[in-house]
Amino acid sequence: MCIARLITCVVVPAFSAALLAQAPATTQATDPYKPFADDAGTWDANVNMYFGGPNKSPTESKGIETTELVGGGKASRTTFKYKMRNRPFEGHGLYGYDARTKEYTGLWVDNFAAAPSLMKGTYDPAQKTLTLLSTSVDGAGTEMKVKHVAKHIDERTKTLEIFMIVDAPGGKTQDLLLMSMTAKKRP
Repeated sequence: MCIARLITCVVVPAFSAALLAQAPATTQATDPYKPFADDAGTWDANVNMYFGGPNKSPTESKGIETTELVGGGKASRTTFKYKMRNRPFEGHGLYGYDARTKEYTGLWVDNFAAAPSLMKGTYDPAQKTLTLLSTSVDGAGTEMKVKHVAKHIDERTKTLEIFMIVDAPGGKTQDLLLMSMTAKKRP
């Protein structure tokens, strides 16, 4: 009992004080976190799925994306819902910035995938484009390399393209368009 009381009364407060001394004085978002602030809100999306490949007519549908800032503006949490071939789709993402590695990171889960997808990538502020790479596992357990390219056209319009990365002749890779989305932010 004395050891537990010692830990509670001395060690925990000392450890907490050391952590607070290392933490930044404020949690205001700075430039690396601007993409998250730009995404905050509710978006009405037009979604095109390319089930027959990028050269065939897409399957069109509409969806809603809701994104909120979390962690004092240093991350975003998003929910995206729509119907894919008359099947309800629901996906959730949590995105942040790793100041140590200078990479954007994300975790995506949805009701069609067999496993969560971990993402890493970069942001181009001049193009307002976030590019994330991941390995996805579909419902059949097949892994595929995926590239997500999200771009802000203006304050109320953004696009998202998702590509499957496949091996091509000569040891190169090729990006095959799986999905494209244009979304308008609600006032």
